[in-house]
This record gives sequence, structure tokens and C-alpha cells, in this order.
Amino acid sequence: AQETRRRARIRRIGFIAVALVLLLCVAGAVGGFTYYTSLDGKLSLKDSDAKTALTLPDENEPYYTVVFADVTDPTLASGEASYALALVRTDEQNQQVTLISIPTNVRVTLSDGEVHRIVDAYELSGDAALIKAVSSFTGVPISHYVKTDATGISRMVSELGDLTVQVNEEVDDPKAGADYIPAGSQTLGDAAILTLLRANNFQDALERMSQNQQTVLSAFSLALLDKDALSLCQFIDASDGAFGCDVSLPTVLSM
Repeated sequence: AQETRRRARIRRIGFIAVALVLLLCVAGAVGGFTYYTSLDGKLSLKDSDAKTALTLPDENEPYYTVVFADVTDPTLASGEASYALALVRTDEQNQQVTLISIPTNVRVTLSDGEVHRIVDAYELSGDAALIKAVSSFTGVPISHYVKTDATGISRMVSELGDLTVQVNEEVDDPKAGADYIPAGSQTLGDAAILTLLRANNFQDALERMSQNQQTVLSAFSLALLDKDALSLCQFIDASDGAFGCDVSLPTVLSM
């Protein structure tokens, strides 16, 4: 009788242990699903119409991404809108990425048949119009879109840490921000990075702005490439919607 009771207790303990393990597994799966779903929500473009202008890339072929940032600071005396625009070519087969900065005041013909600045496509009609304008101007289909703003950039730099960039010409532009940035290799915080992106009082303004915007995008990219999947998820979570894109979290991690 004692042996029978002992075995019954062991069976009960075993059943409880299995039930607890199953409960923990279910709770972990639900928690993980909720976490990844929340990250997907933070990555989304919200109410953007960008996806209507995107083209699926051919399998194993390079694809193009438009990166767009509204870096306007309404507190600056100039009150002018300021943007950064880039086109990124990704060749996953050969593990190569090429990026060019596109001056936002380059003149293009928009859907109304009139000649405008390329950024006017965004100001007049939104993300999809900007993507179509870039595609028409560059002659390539656009498969992905990444969008951020001044607040998002500040948040990302705060999470990533200061960025090291090569500044080819000193920056001293009160209309762009309060920071003075000497030429050379500089490690900059969020306010100085935004000043560098906005500054345009150079003798050769278009070329210098393009270089500055390109070096900032490169610095962001290199900082993110140093992260493994877990730390990248933690960055996306902590930066809390600092940027949006058209792809899901698993695709971002695989890229």
C-alpha cells in the first residue's frame, strides 16, 4: 500500500511538472509572438501609401530602396523644410550595397506634367508620388521604402551611440543648427548629425550636402550591421517607431 501511494505521488508530481513546462512553453510562445508583433507594428509605415508604388524585385536580382528623411526643425529661425533623399542598390548575391544621395531640389517632371523639385512630389502628394518620381528620374524600379524624420534620427543616434563620420568641409550654418562641426573625422551626437544633414551654406552646396547625407546614411548602416538579430530587435524596440519601412521584421533581420 505504501509503495502504491509513493508511485501515485511520483505520477502526480510528474504530471504537474509536465503541465508547468507546457504552460511555460505556451506563455513563452504567446509572449514571443506578442513581442514580434509589436516590433512589426513599430516598423510599419502606418498610413503611408508607399506600397502602391513599389515593385517586387526579380528573384536573385539586385533591388532598389528609397530612403527618405524629413529633417525639418520647426524651432529653427529659417522655418524652411529640409529633407534628405537617397537611393540604395542592394545585391544580396554578391553582398554588395551601393548608395547615392539625390539632391531634393533636382528638377523633374511630375504627374501633372509640370517641372518641380523632386521633393515636391512628396509635399504635394505623399510617399507613393515621391517613389514614382525617384523611379522615373533614375530609371530603375523601386522595391522598398524607408522613412524617418528628425525625431526618429535623434532617437536612433541615442540608441546606437554617437556616429563617426568623415566631414569634408567645416559646417557652420546657423540655419541648420547650433553645432559647429570642423572638417575631418568627427564623432557626433544626434543634434550635430541633424545639423550635418541640414547644412547647405557651402560654396558647392549640392555636392557637399550629398556627401554629408551619404556619409551619415553609411554610418547608420555600418552601426546596424554590427548588431546580431537579438540586439537589432532590441534596437527596433527601444527606438520605438523611429523609422518605418514596407517589409516585415523577419525580412529586415534576413537583410
